[in-house]
Amino acid sequence: MRTTLTIDDDLAVMIERLRRDKEAKLKDVINDALQRGLREMTTKKKRRKLFHTEPLEGLVPLMNMDNIAEVIAAGEGEAFK
Repeated sequence: MRTTLTIDDDLAVMIERLRRDKEAKLKDVINDALQRGLREMTTKKKRRKLFHTEPLEGLVPLMNMDNIAEVIAAGEGEAFK
């Protein structure tokens, strides 16, 4: 099929660089880019496995969050101080 495309300047520069690097025809570079892009756009994305955390047993004592050294020491252990 023969058609006319209007391509943004930044894309035209990228296409021309790629064409020169691959020593390929403009038609081949455009067709390859369209095939890859359309394939990516039409395939369903794999759902990531959900991350699950286990709840803590009992009450968690609240601490003063104003003292960052104390908070880090509680999280990392007293050896941090």
